[in-house]
Amino acid sequence: WLDEQGIYKSDESLYVAADIINSQQVKQLSIYKVLEIIFEGNSNIAGDIFSIKRDKYRALVVEKSNRSYLRLDYDGDGIQDVSERVNMASGTLTRG
Repeated sequence: WLDEQGIYKSDESLYVAADIINSQQVKQLSIYKVLEIIFEGNSNIAGDIFSIKRDKYRALVVEKSNRSYLRLDYDGDGIQDVSERVNMASGTLTRG
């Protein structure tokens, strides 16, 4: 998700799970996302209970991501600096 949003480390490499300073920040979001995927796979007709639950969890994913900040270690020093926060509802736009 981070690379899709154009969010990379200071050396332009991709983030890995170990770069997330506090994994509790994304735990609830990841649970909602997994449940959304599970119910998506179980749905076989529009409007069945699985698609209803999928929509419910999709809405929770959006809500949680809009209210969350992700703390990442940009410079790889293992210390969370004040500026090392990413609003999960937006990304950084860069010109090439």
